[in-house]
Amino acid sequence: MSGLALVTGADGFVGRHLVRQLLGKGYQVRALDRAFHGAPENGAERIDADILDRTLIAAVLEGVDIVFHLAAMTALWLPDEGDYQTVNVEGTNSVLQAAIAAGVARFVYCSSFVTMISGPRVIRTIDESTIVEPQALFGAYARSKRRAERLVMEAALQIEPVIVMPSAPIGPGDHNLTAPTAFLRDLVNGKIPATIRQTTNFVDVELVADAILRAGERAEPGERYLLTGKNRPMSEFLGRVAAVSGLAMPSREVPYALAAFASLIEEKLLCRMSKSPPRAPYAGVRMAGRLFEFDSAKAMNDLDINLYPIDEALAGALLWLAKEGHLTRTMPALDQPQE
Repeated sequence: MSGLALVTGADGFVGRHLVRQLLGKGYQVRALDRAFHGAPENGAERIDADILDRTLIAAVLEGVDIVFHLAAMTALWLPDEGDYQTVNVEGTNSVLQAAIAAGVARFVYCSSFVTMISGPRVIRTIDESTIVEPQALFGAYARSKRRAERLVMEAALQIEPVIVMPSAPIGPGDHNLTAPTAFLRDLVNGKIPATIRQTTNFVDVELVADAILRAGERAEPGERYLLTGKNRPMSEFLGRVAAVSGLAMPSREVPYALAAFASLIEEKLLCRMSKSPPRAPYAGVRMAGRLFEFDSAKAMNDLDINLYPIDEALAGALLWLAKEGHLTRTMPALDQPQE
């Protein structure tokens, strides 16, 4: 499959990788974002626009064959939770309805694995058969993404919907310093003295972009795919970071209840007054505390891709952080950029 693709959120972490891969596969690409850090990939048509601008979005969609909708508010905490509804739900509906009106064939919506995390702290496996009601999810971000998923699926008679749900992408080029990249930065800088006992799930951003592209080309209409890497205990992931960076990682664990309580107090009292983000959003701590494992076998089988390799992405992320001046410590195991 090729043709004309629209990528919203094209200057985001996953978006930039997806645009490059689409161009490499011979697609014409319209790269849309409301705030570019720099020029998009050579060959992509740059479009500075807000997804809530229905008139402009309608014009942008003329002639488009497939939409990859990645634009979203992705932070787990915002001073005004109404922004999640405005951007993630209403913004998605804006692009979706315009795509239907323009006769676009396929709509690939990038959601998140957080739309599947709920319930008590018990060990269980999650796959695409897991369906969670929005009100049962942790935090306004997760609820907004789940509501947007529903909107997309409800349009199945008018457009071919496909939903992808990545876990925590890592790799180079994360100019917005999303939560996984910020976590790596703080680990290497020695700002995280302890962690909670949890199962982590990080995934290479290049593999995520590749899987999204493949889903756009191969998935049956109405499919949902978890794009998750290998489930690793936090201790194992920290061991990987230590091996790649050559730096010691924290070994102490904080009880989950204590971490959740501290996060709640910080968020409800200090952050509400200062309007500054918490060090660890309460919703994030609650999700991290679930002892869940994610099964991405369906995506790997249907899309013919292995989502488990992580060391190359980890090294790429750390080298990029060093190059961009985000690290305060030297990593003995990596060849770092010279001043």
